[in-house]
Amino acid sequence: MGIMYDLIAKKAAKIAVEKYFNGMDPQKAIEEAAKECNIQLGKQKEVRNEDNNK
Repeated sequence: MGIMYDLIAKKAAKIAVEKYFNGMDPQKAIEEAAKECNIQLGKQKEVRNEDNNK
């Protein structure tokens, strides 16, 4: 399953960079790329915090 997440993240990063180089605001480019790849921003940080609290 981890390989699939890596591929999705790489695709989203590529989209975000393309949008940024086309003149889009960096934060907006990241948000748009996440939408296109169906990624929920901030979710990983919450999972890490839960793991640290155990």
